[in-house]
Amino acid sequence: MRQEEIFEIVSKIHKNPASWLSNLFHFSGQQLSMFACGCEVLLLHGVTPEQIQWTIEQNIQVVVFLVDGHYDKALWIARALASEAISNAEESHSFVDHILAS
Repeated sequence: MRQEEIFEIVSKIHKNPASWLSNLFHFSGQQLSMFACGCEVLLLHGVTPEQIQWTIEQNIQVVVFLVDGHYDKALWIARALASEAISNAEESHSFVDHILAS
């Protein structure tokens, strides 16, 4: 994936993508490409840019899933965290921790 494409995708999620990315993770070129592809997958599956940003900032494991190409796990966590069925932070953390352990 070209740098322009990566920037375009990540710009949809954060208004200052370079700063945001450098604070998240030390990405290699390949990892950054995988991360951007994963973000695009989440967007294509209806996760909003705000939900993606919030999910990543709440659970750094989502970055690892995206970098490793486990887009299904990242999508599942993003949807779970965005779901109205999870009523408070304590429940959501234990719920997500359970999923990460499996």
